[in-house]
Amino acid sequence: MRKSITLFIVIFILVTLSCDKDILKPKSITLATLKGNVIESVNQMPLSGVTVSVSNYTESVQTDSMGQYTLQVELETSTSSEQITLTTWKSGYIPLQIKDITIKANKTALVPTISMSPVSVEEGDYIAGVSGNIVDEYENPLEEVLVTISGHAEHSYTDSSGFFSFEVGIDNTPKNVTVNTSKVGYNPCSIENVTLEANIMTLIPTFSMTTASVEQGNYIAGVSGNVIDEYENPLKEVLITIPGHAEHSHTDSSGFFSFEIEIDSSSENVTINASKMGYNPHSIENITLEANKTALMPTFSMNRNSYIAGVSGNVVDEYENPLEEVLITISGRADHSYTDSSGF
Repeated sequence: MRKSITLFIVIFILVTLSCDKDILKPKSITLATLKGNVIESVNQMPLSGVTVSVSNYTESVQTDSMGQYTLQVELETSTSSEQITLTTWKSGYIPLQIKDITIKANKTALVPTISMSPVSVEEGDYIAGVSGNIVDEYENPLEEVLVTISGHAEHSYTDSSGFFSFEVGIDNTPKNVTVNTSKVGYNPCSIENVTLEANIMTLIPTFSMTTASVEQGNYIAGVSGNVIDEYENPLKEVLITIPGHAEHSHTDSSGFFSFEIEIDSSSENVTINASKMGYNPHSIENITLEANKTALMPTFSMNRNSYIAGVSGNVVDEYENPLEEVLITISGRADHSYTDSSGF
């Protein structure tokens, strides 16, 4: 009887230890590996310090002194296989994307040699990079989203995987900027206080853009841009109008604006007007707006004037056609204006 009890206890302890071992056993991680090298296109020499990343993944590495890299990403299951886009970036070089690379769980994918070309940068300028991904409210990648940085002319559009990457010129001190996104049919989105640093690629948190309410059957075009003063400081609360259209917008604290208008056909040439009390009005003519696309305006630069009040608007006839050469006056004041060819 004692032998039976002793045997039972031993078996119980062994089973318990076995169970505890299984409980303490770490969860297995499924990894896919990418290997390759990067060279400089001019002299065909290895290029070190290149940032290598994969769209929709946070992992990234840099090439070593021989231009080589090994990058691992964590997949969901041990049988996972997917198509990815590999991105390479280095300050002073044109960013590259290599699409449709197949990665598999627990396998190593050999990437063909990547050749990067230098960009033309004036001596003394510094370059900062910005990249990220944009999805809709259902986490699907969004293509053709316009990405801008307030106060900078450089911009980019997302590719079919929702990825964007571009460079901007800055000085040698870190700079906080606002990154803006706009796409026809979606509400504009901004991320403030993004720090850019010279010779560094900054990864932006994923943008999630929500669908805007649009009446079915209408043509919709988007317009966005930046407004600065004569000292290149962002101007907020600048009124942005398009003659003949009721839709309008005001710039935000970073000088950025983005809005949508209805157009009569698949494209329309318009004039974009900017006005703010205390500044001379500014217009940009012959801007082509296209249905389902967002047009990026050249940066408006507005000079301060001596006026203490401003007035602007549009004049049309009974058929809603713009009226040119209409005299606009204010009672008791000599200041006046005539409408232009767009009725503004």
